[in-house]
Amino acid sequence: MRGLHKVIILLAVLLTAESSWAAKPKLLVYVPTNITVREFQTRLQGQLPDLEIRAYGRIKDFERAIKSENPDALLSYPVVLESQSIARTAQGERRGSPEDNYVLVTLEKPLVLETLDGATIGVLDLLGRKRMPSLVSGIVGAPGKPKLKRVKRPEDLLSLLLLDMADSILVPERLVAELKKSSGTNLVTTQLRGKSLTLPSLGIITAGSSSKLIAEALNELDSQTKMAMGVDTWLQL
Repeated sequence: MRGLHKVIILLAVLLTAESSWAAKPKLLVYVPTNITVREFQTRLQGQLPDLEIRAYGRIKDFERAIKSENPDALLSYPVVLESQSIARTAQGERRGSPEDNYVLVTLEKPLVLETLDGATIGVLDLLGRKRMPSLVSGIVGAPGKPKLKRVKRPEDLLSLLLLDMADSILVPERLVAELKKSSGTNLVTTQLRGKSLTLPSLGIITAGSSSKLIAEALNELDSQTKMAMGVDTWLQL
């Protein structure tokens, strides 16, 4: 009887722990960074203990998880949330702006925007093969249909350029100085005519989830983790 009593107590403890974990809002994250996906998830989970975090490195995996994981909230770029018909409830900002201006970076000489037909541009893959051309076209704002070389992490873009696998790379202007320093080469920027890209944002799926509480939790992240996503603060919309 004592053994049975111990088993019952143990099961009760396990069920309580499982119930407690299940009660946490589940946040799915798709924000490609130079941190490995596993490290990024571990870092987020360690700093956001009141949330259940799942981070993804590919748009296909993220979209598949949205259907199978029953998340309460999503953290990604607005263009990704829009593709899922999820409205933004909190917005990441950097130096008071939610927008990230992009430039094309080339080696030695600037790119002539009127000759993009046939050019190969390295891009961070946010939307997948079929949807990325439209996004890039809107950012570049120039005629022509360049070929896109998609990568999963921002740091891989420079390799495309240095290994002559792309004629240019599309990057946030804020990263150019760092790229020049790390490459030690003469990188040249070409200003674009299109639109900027809005920084990562939070979207709530489950009506009962508190957007304000999750946004406040995001602001508790350390500066290094926030800057890995290109933001320094999160604002409730």
